[in-house]
Amino acid sequence: MERYLPKHMASSAYIIEDSIVDPQKRTVTTLTWNISHARLMSVKERCVYQTNPENSSWTEVKREAWVSSNVCGLSRAIQEFGLARFKTGVTKTMKGFEYVLARLQGETPSRTLAETATERARETALAAKEKAKDLASHAQKKQYV
Repeated sequence: MERYLPKHMASSAYIIEDSIVDPQKRTVTTLTWNISHARLMSVKERCVYQTNPENSSWTEVKREAWVSSNVCGLSRAIQEFGLARFKTGVTKTMKGFEYVLARLQGETPSRTLAETATERARETALAAKEKAKDLASHAQKKQYV
């Protein structure tokens, strides 16, 4: 929401993260929420890291997020915008994890993050184009019925 806030407010945002380690279940759970701009929009995230049941050398993560807003007349738009931005951030985070893990294992990632992002953008644009064609086709059929 940086572009919609005054410059002095948008330059930083404060969050709290709480981590819970459960040695019996062999899980780490992180709970994260914003304390800045919380009257405008509240974003909460929970990540549960655990050993993959099929391959104990892998770690899997279950990530959930909730976005809420009480701004009269704009709450739904703010929530949708917040979730879209969150999903974009998660995608970048996961690509970053993959890149770092590959480097730690002595592997050279086959593609840079920029190349991966560019390919993903192309795929998304193509899917949107196909969806638009499909919707236009359905709209045209309804006109003739």
